[in-house]
Amino acid sequence: MKKYLLAILLVVFPHCISAQFQFITLLNDTGIHVTDINVINEDSIFVCSAKKILRSTDGGASWDTLMSPTTFYNADFYDFNNGFAVSPLGYIIRTANGGLTWDTVPNIPTSTFFYDVHMNDPLIAIVSADSGHIFTIYSSGYDVDTLFDAFSGGAPMVIKDFDFDSPSTGFGGGVVSGHSGLARTVDGGISWDIRTTSGFLDLRFDEISSIDSLQIWGIEVSPSPWEHISYSVDGGDYWFSGYPNFSTAKISSIDFLPNGFGLIAKPLEILVTIDSGITWNTLISFPPSFSGLTKIKIVNDTLAYVGGNDAIYKISHPFAVGLNEYPTPFSQLYYAHPNPASDLIVIGPISDNKGRHLLFYDLLGRVEFQEYLENGTDFVDVSSLKSGMYILSIEEPNGRIAKLKIMKI
Repeated sequence: MKKYLLAILLVVFPHCISAQFQFITLLNDTGIHVTDINVINEDSIFVCSAKKILRSTDGGASWDTLMSPTTFYNADFYDFNNGFAVSPLGYIIRTANGGLTWDTVPNIPTSTFFYDVHMNDPLIAIVSADSGHIFTIYSSGYDVDTLFDAFSGGAPMVIKDFDFDSPSTGFGGGVVSGHSGLARTVDGGISWDIRTTSGFLDLRFDEISSIDSLQIWGIEVSPSPWEHISYSVDGGDYWFSGYPNFSTAKISSIDFLPNGFGLIAKPLEILVTIDSGITWNTLISFPPSFSGLTKIKIVNDTLAYVGGNDAIYKISHPFAVGLNEYPTPFSQLYYAHPNPASDLIVIGPISDNKGRHLLFYDLLGRVEFQEYLENGTDFVDVSSLKSGMYILSIEEPNGRIAKLKIMKI
């Protein structure tokens, strides 16, 4: 087992749009091409790639090589010790000691192409495969079931990516009869309800991320650039194209937290949302010479890990007005109208507004506009702000703070 010790390097790009933001290179490894990131906690991370499986127990300051070379491109860990990894070459392996040793699950058909794996139990995993197969792996063997879509003439649905928002409720994104397809489970993967998109042909979900049991985003691959990301707000029955929110550049990876905080990795850009994808802002962009990003995984509102073609990175940002501070206990005492707004916003209640300090933060924690309300004043002019989402911080003279989301149009 090899171990890499690195001095953490803070990479400063001219296109990084906040001085508070840090994009840190944890490991340089030409051609690594990260395919999966599993976060146990802020410090313990497992990374799958086209070259090796890596583990860090100190937040990326050093890395252990658990397996190299490898064809195991996706993995899932129930805890630090227990995990499974799957290979497109027909192999499933498991570990009970944090990846120090691995055992091959016996009697698996080696002609099977395995896509993704999910664990709801330290000894049990569900694995998606070609031909619509779902393998349930136990300590003593495995079962195989096949997902068939009755609305597509009984065609199988192939799941390429799992995402669970609870031990029982989860989604599987993939393809059925040339359409992007979504399957939903409410019993931890024992049974699945197949829900296909509304006519997006020649697409497949390569990665999905659920915010809750109703809101899901999916990255789609297509021969054309016109549809490459979609979202649903009803649990996957109906889908909307997210194309108007993005350029035609490929989207590599997406991840959300249940509070609506999300990140998207494109080869040369990372975007952020705090409102479940209603609005997106560029967090950082890279020059054309940059080798590209392939995977992103959020730990919390202030930390995420990012994989690339040649390196592993960490995003660190204090998000001074992040969702972990929104709303405050006093937010319900105030309102802002109209919202969305283009020029004047009335801040209420209007009684005794003297001395209240208004600060408009963008999604990166930068103060874009501020003003003091004088006694009897109940409005503020926001026409100078660019269109987008802001957090309005209302600071009272007694030290109380209220925060409201404001949409500037």
